[in-house]
Amino acid sequence: MDSSGYFDRLARETQSRFDEQRTVLSFPQYLDLFIKKPALLARSSAQYLKDAVDSFGTYAIPGPEGEETRFKLFDAPFDDGRDRLVGQEEVQRAFYDILSNFVREGRTGRFVLLHGPNGSAKTSFVQCLSRALVHYSRTDDGAVYSFSWVFPRNARTGKRVGFHQTAAAPESDEESYAFTPQDDVAALMPGELRDTPLFLIPKDQRVALLSDVENSGKLPEAFRFSNHVLHGDLGPTSRRIFDTLLTAYGGDMKRVLAHVRVERYEFSRRYRRGLVTIEPQMHVDADLRQVTLDESYSNLPAILRHLSFSQLSGDLVDANRGLIEFDDLLKRPLDSFKYLMGTCESSRVSVGNVIIYLDVMFIGTSNDKYVMAFTKLPEFPSFKGRMEFVRVPYLRNYRVEQGIYDMQLTRDVVGKHIAPHATHVAALWAVLSRLRRPNPDYYPNAIRSVMGALTPLEKADLYAFGSAPAALRPEVAKEVTQYLPQILAESHDQPEYEGGSGASPREVKGLLLNAAQAPGFPCLHPVRVLDEIFELTKMKAMYEFLQAHPDGEFGDPVGLWSRTCTRYARLVEREFKSAMGLVTDEEFEKLLQKYAQHSSAWIKKEYVIDPITRREVPPDTSFLEEIEGRWEITEDRDRIRQEYMGRIASFYLDNPGKQPSFGRLFADQFEKLRKSYYSENQPEYQRALRLVLDHLAGMPQEPQDEAVAKNVVATMIERYGYCRSCVGPAVSFLVNEPTA
Repeated sequence: MDSSGYFDRLARETQSRFDEQRTVLSFPQYLDLFIKKPALLARSSAQYLKDAVDSFGTYAIPGPEGEETRFKLFDAPFDDGRDRLVGQEEVQRAFYDILSNFVREGRTGRFVLLHGPNGSAKTSFVQCLSRALVHYSRTDDGAVYSFSWVFPRNARTGKRVGFHQTAAAPESDEESYAFTPQDDVAALMPGELRDTPLFLIPKDQRVALLSDVENSGKLPEAFRFSNHVLHGDLGPTSRRIFDTLLTAYGGDMKRVLAHVRVERYEFSRRYRRGLVTIEPQMHVDADLRQVTLDESYSNLPAILRHLSFSQLSGDLVDANRGLIEFDDLLKRPLDSFKYLMGTCESSRVSVGNVIIYLDVMFIGTSNDKYVMAFTKLPEFPSFKGRMEFVRVPYLRNYRVEQGIYDMQLTRDVVGKHIAPHATHVAALWAVLSRLRRPNPDYYPNAIRSVMGALTPLEKADLYAFGSAPAALRPEVAKEVTQYLPQILAESHDQPEYEGGSGASPREVKGLLLNAAQAPGFPCLHPVRVLDEIFELTKMKAMYEFLQAHPDGEFGDPVGLWSRTCTRYARLVEREFKSAMGLVTDEEFEKLLQKYAQHSSAWIKKEYVIDPITRREVPPDTSFLEEIEGRWEITEDRDRIRQEYMGRIASFYLDNPGKQPSFGRLFADQFEKLRKSYYSENQPEYQRALRLVLDHLAGMPQEPQDEAVAKNVVATMIERYGYCRSCVGPAVSFLVNEPTA
């Protein structure tokens, strides 16, 4: 690579981007841009954040209650998905609704508090918002402008510009000092609050301008100017400069605004431009201090040097026009954040002897325990009216939970191969630890006994797939799934709600990392993960959720560990039997589909098409009876076939345009088929387990036995993602499945 060529290209691209983004403008140029794009350049912080969220769009995802809306912003497309928010669609929707209300009201009048257990993704939620704002501010629609005051030297005499008739006038076509070369600038004073340049227009004239814009038809139908844009004002230093210049120039606004350089800026967490996070601490979040006449101030025109200038600083100042996060807000003493409620409501804060106008989205996070203590304080009712509470619970869908660990624990992170189901068993046990027994009294008589007998694993499957336990009669299973929204929300209004306690994703991530370092395991292996989980269940003094009194199987960490072990064993067993060449899950699915085809023809007294001859033939009653025999059905076969087809018909009614998964729709029958076929091959299965273990241990084998073992291992590797090192522990687990 030619360094000089690269440098030239870099310079050209930077210059081109600078020009394209219109990084520096005169005030007339800015005003022209505003007239063309008023809805983009007169947004409040809430409007800006909502537009940023909307700019990424939404999409539908399957959920236990049907389709859910997910906001693409939380997939972090701006960072290639890095540190995306996994799940929490309800939280996304709740926050978006609050944001939309702020926009409709024209002000961000309340403090948004995200609360939940430790590690429930509250901070991840806010960080996604912050990173999205950074990205959006770099786009054309996300352009944000502030301004500085420019005071040039006299181009002819070298003296600093003054305020008399002989002072040098701007020579550019824009009649502005905005583009004065840096060497000719005597003093440059940034607007201390990054205020919108619209505040340079006096309030009554600004209101008139905005009214004209509203009547021009250039605004989107739903857009309205916020209270801040209508009634806000300049920061104290800019106000003094503006008023002094206006007096010196005899009311000539053009000459005053000639000193304005409009500047585009980008949001930044690192440099605290519009994005600030405050850790728990005791201090006022804005400050005012007198400044001395350093070189910059001494270069000001004489008429300004007599003014008393103050410098604003602090978190609220840095966050203005953006978003400020108070991490663990309620860890602060109450008196240290009382003023925030008034600031949220009025968008003003008193600092020293001045009042500053702010436009900030206030977001805080807190642990549920602190929220509960907060609600018991006498002052809580007055705070409640100025706050929006958004609960952020732990996830209750183990399929979604697994996505957290798949994202965070890649091969590059753990430094080794990740065996199949390693993150699955961790996610399943974590979710099981968070679930609560359903209260049967909340449900109708038809399903009351079913809800009372629901096991943690059945409830977890219900949340993950939206399907009731397989053993239930079709009409009962349908009613259970219809009540899924009530099941999910059963404890929502209770202090001890489902998802409010249990294993934290942080703790589970820790045990996964520990499992990855285990000696004797070249892979991050689920067997070792299960060992780590079992060891964690012994540490009751360290983990609060382990100290809770079990409610049957619910809340019993060791019992839930045992259930997780069994589920893992069944997963590996299916893979191993499939690798042996026994009937696969896909073939069981086809058998159920064939049963539906022949049952339908039998009920309607119609024919079916022979797949080989393509001729019409009667339904195969011997096939139907064979399948029913494997289901242990010996009588009333007519009713069974009617119910089977009735469940399919109900699916199509509830899911128009979709094709059913027969294995999921008929989970009980699916499992009975599998057990029936596998039981016939149990001796062969047990022998294959031993052959594979001997082969992996390097023991001598007969050629035909070695061929069987090699084929099973190769299939496990190619079809299911194992490596040679992780097949052995999985097969050994099947042979020696642990019990609690």
